[in-house]
Amino acid sequence: MPIDPVEAQRLAAAALPADTALQLRVNDGTVYVRLERTYALPITPPGWRDSARIAAESTAQLRVAQGP
Repeated sequence: MPIDPVEAQRLAAAALPADTALQLRVNDGTVYVRLERTYALPITPPGWRDSARIAAESTAQLRVAQGP
């Protein structure tokens, strides 16, 4: 059964805070995800920015086991 990219996008977006940027694509049973979010730094030295843009990427495959 192929992964529905629209449904995968909807489910992933529902699990994330609204201020998180989500990029998701599906290719031949592999799901590629990239998340980005701005994080307010609790302590910043003089002259430094008070926030940082954090990004994370992940890849996953769905493999359905065949019965005996």
